[in-house]
Amino acid sequence: MNEKLAYLWGPLTAAGLIVAAIVAVVDQASKLWLLYVFDLGAKGQVHVAPFTDLVLTWNTGISYGWFQQDGPLGQWALLALKAIAVALLWIWLARAGTKLAAMGLGLIIGGALGNAIDRFVHGAVVDFVLHRPSREDRTRIRGTGIDRGTMPAKRGRDVLDCSVG
Repeated sequence: MNEKLAYLWGPLTAAGLIVAAIVAVVDQASKLWLLYVFDLGAKGQVHVAPFTDLVLTWNTGISYGWFQQDGPLGQWALLALKAIAVALLWIWLARAGTKLAAMGLGLIIGGALGNAIDRFVHGAVVDFVLHRPSREDRTRIRGTGIDRGTMPAKRGRDVLDCSVG
């Protein structure tokens, strides 16, 4: 491999990117089904479990709806920030020394890619899971991927050891 690009590829990069691709595909497929087949927007709030409902929400900000951006400039700025975050996560993935860390980073990258696709296609992130009792905690598979991905990434011994090889 070209030594100038060695920082983009490590022994576990392919595994992490496969996880990222799976998460992004499942994320998009679930949202397309909920939007256009199940028609969640027309159904309103759908009760699915004692503490969980499906509710369509268009998030124009970041996590938990912070920093809402209604204009195109703000949306493109968030999309650019997302691209930078994915690039930095990819570099971290290339340096991952354990499978657990690589899978965790793959979950985070896949969730971020799902967000980026939403922002590019819809101008907002499609959120649809409402966990009660907190009515402000709206998330979806992307959020689950990011949340679950940070745990193994944090637990991998190589989190603080970013040496290549």
